[in-house]
Amino acid sequence: MNLTHASSYTTTGNEVIAHAVTPTTHLSKASVSEGIIKVFKDIIEQTGASNAEINFVAHSTTQATNALLEGDVAKSRNCWNG
Repeated sequence: MNLTHASSYTTTGNEVIAHAVTPTTHLSKASVSEGIIKVFKDIIEQTGASNAEINFVAHSTTQATNALLEGDVAKSRNCWNG
């Protein structure tokens, strides 16, 4: 099972103050963004932070790597002109 994680850190010292995990939402009509939004909301709930207190958000994904490892890929054809 793939999981989507989010963490919240202090601005000084990089101390973890909250962490959230939810299953990756591959089959959701809203796409994997549903799980991403959920963990961000969970972090905000855990910390009680207001929008004004959030000063940086970073996102990364292993979605393409996971798809290759799981064989969850479509056949494709590359066409080159040049």
